[in-house]
Amino acid sequence: MSTLTILHISDTHRDPSHEVTNAALLDSLLRDRDRYRYETPSIPAADIIIVSGDVVHGVRADATDPEGELRRQYEQAEQFLIDLAESFVGGDREKIILIPGNHDVSLYHTLQSMKQVEVKLDSIEDRAAAVSMGRRLAGVGTVVRWSWSGFCFYEIIDQSKYDARLRDFCTFYERFYGGKRIYSLKAEEQFDIFDFPEFNVTIAGLSSCHENDPLNKKGAIHPDSVAAAMRQLCTPVRRDRLLLATWHHNTSGGPTQADYMDADVLQLMIDEGFSIGFHGHQHKPQFIEDRREFGGARKITVISAGTLCAGRQELPTGQTRAYNILELDTSTHKATLHVRKMQNENFGRPIWGQGQLPNSGKSFVQFDVEKPIARSFAAEDARTIGEAEKALRESRFSEAD
Repeated sequence: MSTLTILHISDTHRDPSHEVTNAALLDSLLRDRDRYRYETPSIPAADIIIVSGDVVHGVRADATDPEGELRRQYEQAEQFLIDLAESFVGGDREKIILIPGNHDVSLYHTLQSMKQVEVKLDSIEDRAAAVSMGRRLAGVGTVVRWSWSGFCFYEIIDQSKYDARLRDFCTFYERFYGGKRIYSLKAEEQFDIFDFPEFNVTIAGLSSCHENDPLNKKGAIHPDSVAAAMRQLCTPVRRDRLLLATWHHNTSGGPTQADYMDADVLQLMIDEGFSIGFHGHQHKPQFIEDRREFGGARKITVISAGTLCAGRQELPTGQTRAYNILELDTSTHKATLHVRKMQNENFGRPIWGQGQLPNSGKSFVQFDVEKPIARSFAAEDARTIGEAEKALRESRFSEAD
């Protein structure tokens, strides 16, 4: 098959003041599927589902039972995703791509790894110590954080506890995939590969939560995780495969914002041969395909989904809940992106319909997809042929195939 449809949802963290139930949320998506099949343009049913981070809302550090509440939220999210798989992709959980977002980073576990450093200005020594901590705050890979609410510094003193800030997500991840997939607590290993040879597509799920925590609100992908992912992607069996990637954070923001990822990562994605990137985080739909830098003509099309479950106070001005559907033809390298937006005011019982992309005002956009990079596998091919010939000579016919 050369055509597939991707349901792209993001930021499924529930509004804590008015949580939409699993039943109501799933029913709303099913009713919308029945609706868009007959709209103009009509939209086919999904083959694959991407969930680009912020699976749960998270809890306050001073919550009565923060660990128990996190477990409750992940169990709620897991059941929703199981039901989503059953309803949209025949129960095949391998067709759902999951990644973490900043809401999945536990504040409670982050603080367990840190010590608080008060700011004192009473003496010359106190002021010098405060200046020294401030300088460390700006360092690359710093273990120092600043809290405006507490007007104090925090310093990571236990790296293993700091890494455990994503432990609940990792547990949820392994449980959802029935142990077939695991998610590492090591930042350089936080990626996963989802292969769909029947569509000639491979999707890399990347974490943009490297060094991210509620006191360090910025996105980053560990460079070693991309390198490790590419070692798995660039193999002869995936020759000419269209490469897609998903991460959580957006790559631009306003002049007073810092809670986004360095846009240079897009050049890395271009150089590695990814054709489309999916993300969330900013709670609004967006379509960008003009990322060409440092010479060459390759590009990456970057698609942002709105939030599926956030409340009013978490929505940007003029935005409502939204999700995306992408139709992709891997033979012609053509695609159509559709935006679905919540039409009503009842956040506990959403009704979806055609949305609008900010640049065109239309509910869909058609675009060309960058073709895969032509890679040489001469050495690998020669080795494979040699092993097959040896197997034939030794009458190991099944291995020769």
